[in-house]
Amino acid sequence: MKTLTRKQILGYTAFSAAAGLLLAIVRAVVSMVYLEPGVEMYAHGTPLPAIMHGIILLCGIAVCTSAFRPLCSNSAAKELSPASQFTLFASMFCGFLLLAYDLYLIYDVASAGWDAIGPLIGRPPSGTVTMASAVFTLCLMIFAVPAAIYFLKAAQGVIKPSHPFFATMTVVWFVLFALHAYFDAAIAFNSPTKVLRILTVLTFAIYAIHETRRTLDIPMPRIYFPSAFLAIFLGLTHALSDAVLLGSGKIILQEGYLGIAVELAYVLYILSRVLYLGTTKPTAAVCEAQSAPQQ
Repeated sequence: MKTLTRKQILGYTAFSAAAGLLLAIVRAVVSMVYLEPGVEMYAHGTPLPAIMHGIILLCGIAVCTSAFRPLCSNSAAKELSPASQFTLFASMFCGFLLLAYDLYLIYDVASAGWDAIGPLIGRPPSGTVTMASAVFTLCLMIFAVPAAIYFLKAAQGVIKPSHPFFATMTVVWFVLFALHAYFDAAIAFNSPTKVLRILTVLTFAIYAIHETRRTLDIPMPRIYFPSAFLAIFLGLTHALSDAVLLGSGKIILQEGYLGIAVELAYVLYILSRVLYLGTTKPTAAVCEAQSAPQQ
C-alpha cells in the first residue's frame, strides 16, 4: 500500500504555499477593484469575485485530498520532538506576537475608556459594542496568555513542548478569535471578507486540535496533514491580501496589522512542522506494516 511519503508531504506543502501566495495577489487585485469600502461587499453583478472564490474552493479541496492517501504509522507524524531550529524560531515568534497582540488589545480597550467591554461593567450596549462582542473581547485578552505560553514552552525544544492544558488553550484562543470577528457589528455578517477570515481562523483551530492530540500521543495523521495544508493555504491567501486591503483603506480591522501578524506567524509555525515531517527520515520500524489500517 502506498504511503504519504516525505516527497508527497513536501509536494502538498509547496502547492499549498504557492497557491496561497498566488491567490493572495489575485484577491488583493480583485478586491481593490470590486470591493466596496465600509460595507466590505463586492459590487453586485460582477463575476470575477465569484470566480475567485470558486478557485479558492477548488484549491482548498485539492490540498485536502491528502486525507485520502493511506498512511503508515510514521513516528515523525506522531512526535513533536525533536523540533527543528525553524520550529523553535516560529514557536518563539508566535508566542511573542500573541503577547504583543494581547498588550495592544488591552491598551486599545483601556484608551477608549473600556467601552469595548462596557456591557460587562454595567454600561448599556452602544454603537457596534454588544454584550457578545464585549464577552469575546475580554476572553481574547485572558486566553491569549496561556496560548502564548504554549508557544514559548515549545520554543524550549523539550520532548513535550507543554502541558496539554496550554496546547488546548491555543484551540480555545483561535475559536474565540473567530467568534470575535463574527460578532464585530461594524462589518456585515455576510461580508465575504469576514466569512473568509472566520473560515481561515477555524482551520487554525482544527490544526491546533490535532497538534494537541499529538501532545497526548493520540495523533490522527489522516486529518493532521490536510488540516495543516489547508491552514497554510487559507492563511496566506487571507492574511497577505488583507494586509494590502487594510493599508489601502478597503477594509477595517479592530486589531489592525497585529491580528494579521499573528495569523502569518501561525502559518509560519505550521510550515515549520510539516517541513520537518517532510524532511525527516522515519525510523526502521516505522512502516513495518504498510497495509495496517490507519486512522
